[in-house]
Amino acid sequence: MGENPNALMKTAPVIVYLSLLMSLSIFAREPIGFAEKFALAEDRAEAIQELVPGTEEFYFYSALHAQQEGRLNDVEAILEPWKKRHGETPKYHEIRNRQALLEYDENPAESLEYLKKALGLRFEHQRERLDEKPDFPTSLDADLITFQAFLNRSISPRSLSQLSPAGLDALLRNDVVLNDAQRTELLQRLQHADYERLPGLIAAHLRTKQSRGFGEFEVHRRLTLAQLDELLGLHPDLIRDSQFVEAKLIRLRPNGDVSLELNSAAKRAHLERVWAFVRELSPSFNSLKASVLYRQLELEMEEGKYPLDPFLAYLRLPRPTSYMEPKYLNQNMLTGGGVDLNADYHPSIGYRPVGNDEVLVRRFLSHFFVEDDSINRFSPYIREAY
Repeated sequence: MGENPNALMKTAPVIVYLSLLMSLSIFAREPIGFAEKFALAEDRAEAIQELVPGTEEFYFYSALHAQQEGRLNDVEAILEPWKKRHGETPKYHEIRNRQALLEYDENPAESLEYLKKALGLRFEHQRERLDEKPDFPTSLDADLITFQAFLNRSISPRSLSQLSPAGLDALLRNDVVLNDAQRTELLQRLQHADYERLPGLIAAHLRTKQSRGFGEFEVHRRLTLAQLDELLGLHPDLIRDSQFVEAKLIRLRPNGDVSLELNSAAKRAHLERVWAFVRELSPSFNSLKASVLYRQLELEMEEGKYPLDPFLAYLRLPRPTSYMEPKYLNQNMLTGGGVDLNADYHPSIGYRPVGNDEVLVRRFLSHFFVEDDSINRFSPYIREAY
């Protein structure tokens, strides 16, 4: 609605009248006592002397009496100590409202501004002029409704909080340049990984001091196998990250319709994929390597095959067992590459821990000793007495 000072000026006497009625209603609600004595007193200033100075009743009736006598400047002097001692109580606001209305004749602008603030009035609509045609725009400025315009109004250098999930999607698909803070929030909020830019954004974040490593965000665990390979190419250090290795192993598993226990061909293909990946890992992953090699050898043995090279590769992995050559074991355990045959990699590769591998080792050795004239090629790893 349009602001009309003339209309407010015409209604001001009515507002004063209503305010006076409200004051009388307050008196009506109070018990018969000083309010009646004050109203009926021939000398109201003398009646006020019965009140204790500094109490709210003293301030209220002193201010009311000054307003009734037209001493509005004296009221301002009462309001300040009243507010300081008792705060803005309902009685304080009553006198303050009356003061604003009573000062209207001398300071109409200030009184109207007070009323607008006190009543929460807003005059934001365009004023209607009956003798003029509305001067409204007939078209939108195309520059104000572009994707970039909306984006500029929705993001700040340190936050993307104004963007909805659909906005984040548009952000990624339009190749918008992001700073470190924006990129961090984006990765934190993303729930889906089907974005071409995602591996690059993750690699950039991993290189910052604020990064807590791979696996920090949920979207890390939603990357496809191809995205993980691309990310590894952008950030080669991930090959030493156990969480990244686990994510890669999970992606190498066949889908849920394939049973590794019942389908030997699928199991063989899966183990070959996994071994091609883990064989190049650092010695800190030797327990994982042993678990994969053991399952490969076990599968070969079930089919009556005893491949030599995979068996030797398995024996080279140092582990504290009864048949391991102590000198070889001690030398290699010091490098941090010791094997734990009880390590459980079932969540990532789908196979239970190896546990005791002696039955498999004995069967392989028995097979080779049938043809070998000596134990030389096994003696670096197996105790001669064994």
